[in-house]
Amino acid sequence: LRAEVGKHGDLKFFDADKDGAVARFGAEGDAVKAKTALEEAKTDFSGQVPTYKVLEGDEADAYWTKVDELHKMRWDEMRRRKSKQGRGKRKRGNDGGHGGRGGKNQRR
Repeated sequence: LRAEVGKHGDLKFFDADKDGAVARFGAEGDAVKAKTALEEAKTDFSGQVPTYKVLEGDEADAYWTKVDELHKMRWDEMRRRKSKQGRGKRKRGNDGGHGGRGGKNQRR
């Protein structure tokens, strides 16, 4: 599906799951051109012909709000994971914790 959609414009992002697919194009008007071309081709994917829609107005705003929320959730999760790193004492080798400068059995 991605390859077929990408033939009709400057495809920047494509994501598909069991509920549908989302395609974002780089140039203005590419989404409308792709929609028209794909509807005319009536290409069959796994026994089904998908329907296409160009998001505009409130639908587009709702989509971008959802994308922003997902991005924020992923960013917060990454920040939480990073904040847990580095806790505890750092050990260097097995020299009794003297940072690689010898231990209690070091010869002088």
